[in-house]
Amino acid sequence: MTKKVKNKCAIIGDGIAANILCFYLKKICPELTLSQFFEDSFYPNSSIRSTAIVASRNAQAMSTLGDYLVRSFEEVKNFLIFNESLFRDSIEWVLHREIGNGDNFFKRFPETKESKLGFEYQEQAIMFYPERFLESLQTSHQATRVVKLIKSYDDLSEFDYIFDCTSHYKKFLNKEETYKTVSGSYFLSEADFDKSFSISYFHNNIIYRKKTKELIIGSTSGESEFYVDDFISLKKIYNRCKEVLELPRMESFRLISAKRQKYSKRLPHWGRVSDGLFTNGGYYKNGYQFAFLAAKELSDELRLILDKDRIES
Repeated sequence: MTKKVKNKCAIIGDGIAANILCFYLKKICPELTLSQFFEDSFYPNSSIRSTAIVASRNAQAMSTLGDYLVRSFEEVKNFLIFNESLFRDSIEWVLHREIGNGDNFFKRFPETKESKLGFEYQEQAIMFYPERFLESLQTSHQATRVVKLIKSYDDLSEFDYIFDCTSHYKKFLNKEETYKTVSGSYFLSEADFDKSFSISYFHNNIIYRKKTKELIIGSTSGESEFYVDDFISLKKIYNRCKEVLELPRMESFRLISAKRQKYSKRLPHWGRVSDGLFTNGGYYKNGYQFAFLAAKELSDELRLILDKDRIES
């Protein structure tokens, strides 16, 4: 007797985790029928409120987190090798400058050079224009987009595979989750510099997106869910960043805030939870880095399952 073909796949979410996963699934498992469920009025999209800079920052695979960072950076580069032409308007290579001092800084960046601002390490980084990139992904993966609030996995019982990419909203679907929800914020203003750039100045970030003339100062890494703490921290960051370059007056900046999902030791979580159910999240501050590796590994895992089912049918 021929087994039922399992090819209906639901993805919950509309951020970088969900959309890049749809893109990889379309490439690696083309026989799937993809449906993407989201509801922005209840689950606001945090990915469009990201600084969205990916750099290696000389990360070493000497810890579990370091291993994730190294492998994720390599996967982002692999993605660009094969797909950069599809996203020219939403991705840009820029010079990233890491400026700091102290033993920990020299240990992480042994090839630093002295500059007027401190000691400096330079590398090429990948800058994403979040809204443009997500829109381009949606055009490419062509999943059926459904505006619907998913209150339970049972709402998707007709699907053979479910991928939960809801990030810090996951507790509404799985109350047993143990992550923290924390805030992250930055200041945003309009500016007109010659080219895009990314600077980390003693852990304070200054990012300029030339194509959209957006200047970003931040971001915060608070343990609180409340944004008032972020605003106080950002005022201090703004004053510190004025040591690096001339900034627009502070009154011209807007506070941009979002929530982050943070597991123990800042580690991401993705993989199969049960038969047909997969989880994907816990990116914390590395959404535009971890998402690519997660999408690749989850798609490869489902590919193996599909191939096994095909052989057994």
